[in-house]
Amino acid sequence: MVAVDLPSGSGIIHIMNRSPDRWIATMQTSRKHLLSKIFDQVRSRKKLTSISSHHTNFMSAAVFRRQAAFDVDEGLARDDFSTDSSVRFYRVQAMSGMGSRSRMLGETRRARMLAWLQEEGSARVRELADVFDVSEVTVRQDLETLETQGHVVREHGGAFLKSVPQQVRSMALQNAGQMDAKRQIGVAAAALVTDGSSIILDAGSTTTEVAANLGGRRDITLITNALNIALMLGGQPGFDVHMTGGHFKAPTLSLSGERSAEYLRGLYVDRLFLATAAIDVAAGLTYPALSDLPVKRAMIEAANEVVLVADSSKIGARSFTALGGLDLIDVLVTDKGISDGDRAAIEAAEVKIIVA
Repeated sequence: MVAVDLPSGSGIIHIMNRSPDRWIATMQTSRKHLLSKIFDQVRSRKKLTSISSHHTNFMSAAVFRRQAAFDVDEGLARDDFSTDSSVRFYRVQAMSGMGSRSRMLGETRRARMLAWLQEEGSARVRELADVFDVSEVTVRQDLETLETQGHVVREHGGAFLKSVPQQVRSMALQNAGQMDAKRQIGVAAAALVTDGSSIILDAGSTTTEVAANLGGRRDITLITNALNIALMLGGQPGFDVHMTGGHFKAPTLSLSGERSAEYLRGLYVDRLFLATAAIDVAAGLTYPALSDLPVKRAMIEAANEVVLVADSSKIGARSFTALGGLDLIDVLVTDKGISDGDRAAIEAAEVKIIVA
């Protein structure tokens, strides 16, 4: 691990070696601009390329991919990234727990690998080995098991979700659980939208239920990265529908990646309806894959109010990678299954809760 010593009182950023060519950085600080400043320094020297970054009042995270021709350890040892004397890079011992992902039990790892594929649609063996910190041989064995179980189809160098071709043809979403709760949430969340509003609808099964209950509104400007939502509302009178660009993700019928995020930068809307895989007081909002994080961060930055729509089965759970803490959201719309303890803890984080 490499640490960056920041000016006095600002906190510390940890850059942890996750694999030979990927690094994760987290920062605990109340001075948000410092994270962007350091990442800009890193990018300006063209030694690391940021593929996602975000900062909050409490915890920030970014993922960097190292250029193959550059020796990261040597560069950091030479203080090669710093253009500001107030920022010093130095070596420290590896953070405890960073190796735990590589020691993940096989069954748990395969479940998370399947969740990744259910989010992304397909993946290469090398990519999965990188993400889960295991050998390519282990990944191939895991994919063979998932294929035997009927979840995926292996192909040369990777695998794709077995249900994807039919799902895309039928415009169906992969995650169809808890639909009664999601329909109730959709009704309650849609009630927040008034005529003349500008909104962003994130991709997902719960946000699709929000869209399904927006009929009859007038003069609505809608931005979405979800193909099914755009088709649902694009022909409705009173809706001006805009879509982000980006990479198509079949399981969620969505557009993602940096191009999608770039479309949203510089836009400002009244309200965002955000989806999540899991929400936990300590872990915050977590997701099964990395590719959507830049889009979701750009959505949050564009919105005056962030409304998270999540059924109660997601509360207290954790997925693979974190977007950020509960301070990212203003309102949570959920169902009656939320426990009193979870409700109290989330409200203590100054999040308004609407129970559908």
